Amino acid sequence: MKIAVTTDFSATSMSAFESASSIAKKFGGDLTLLHQAFVSVYLPISNDEYFARIENSLKGLAESAEEFEGLNAKHELIRSDEIRPLNSILENYDLVVSATHGRSGFKNLFLGSYAEKLLRTSPCDVFITRNHEKTFSLNKILVAHDVKNIDSHTIKTATEWAKAFGAEITLLHVVDMWNGLYPPEFTGDDSLSMFIEKAKENAQSTLDEITSHSSFENLNYKSEVVEGNPSDVLIDRSSDFDLVIIGKHDQSNFEHFLLGSVAEKVVRSAKCSALVVNHKQS
Repeated sequence: MKIAVTTDFSATSMSAFESASSIAKKFGGDLTLLHQAFVSVYLPISNDEYFARIENSLKGLAESAEEFEGLNAKHELIRSDEIRPLNSILENYDLVVSATHGRSGFKNLFLGSYAEKLLRTSPCDVFITRNHEKTFSLNKILVAHDVKNIDSHTIKTATEWAKAFGAEITLLHVVDMWNGLYPPEFTGDDSLSMFIEKAKENAQSTLDEITSHSSFENLNYKSEVVEGNPSDVLIDRSSDFDLVIIGKHDQSNFEHFLLGSVAEKVVRSAKCSALVVNHKQS
């Protein structure tokens, strides 16, 4: 596995570095530290000196990862005067790790956080860490399953992570009856209640079929079906887990502007780290 980690040398980005190092060790992967340097006219030093200092800092981090973590580590500085968008660089990676640097309130609605922008554009899977004040570990993983979309890549990724970290998996499907999923001929409380129960039964049958596959052998797992709003349920349940794994599915620009994606809402508000699986890879 080829892993990239974004860093700005802050305390939160250093937690991303710790998470990325742990993930690289578990998967036997290579690690690359990425930093985007943006020049300001207010810098008290020349641009060349500014870039040189950052280059040295990145080199030091990479060397420490090799010396103390035993990793094959590299570093790459992305200068603001180079036309090299981050997403084009990430095409060569399987996973990018970043920490949350979110804004709040009205400003966040229009600008989004760095993490949200990353998961919107990244061609590879995105791991957003919230392990800011504790040693990185994964013991309990919540996996969001979507029966409307092909979710095999998300399931495959989840089982690989669970095996690598020795973690317990909870496979969760949320029946969202208020998103145009039930037919118009079902009217009245009794009819709707009957349809909801049937939808839950069908979803549970799908989960049972998934967990019967060989990839779940020797794994400690559970499966659950609940009713509600998917993002609200995942955010509420995330406080009981170390990681929530969710697939990213494309939306139209208009849908995205009005609603955002479930993945973005979870990344913004989850109480634990999040792994967003890019279905374009499957």
